[in-house]
Amino acid sequence: MRKSGGRQKGTRDKKHVAREQLRELLLKSVGLDAAEAETLTPPAVMKFCMIASMKAGDYAGALMAAEAAAPYCHPRLASADVRVRNEDAGMNDEQLKAEIALLEARIKAAETLN
Repeated sequence: MRKSGGRQKGTRDKKHVAREQLRELLLKSVGLDAAEAETLTPPAVMKFCMIASMKAGDYAGALMAAEAAAPYCHPRLASADVRVRNEDAGMNDEQLKAEIALLEARIKAAETLN
């Protein structure tokens, strides 16, 4: 049996109509149309907010927008994998003295070249 009366299939209810009207009003207030709004990405919106805040003199708001956008714009620095090797740990006193003498000779040779 077919449904009779009531709302037609696909007709928007008051809540959806009000939401669409609010969205259009907000887009017009910032100077965008619906097609432009669909192409915006979160980093682009954050950048827009940062610039608008700067122009309005709201530097705290601009800073907050910049902080939110930073991870999208700048990669985090990777931690360096540093390995410290102590090659002199297994040497006895005689070997260390010979190594020091060799290094001192290299330094003197380098100084005479300059």
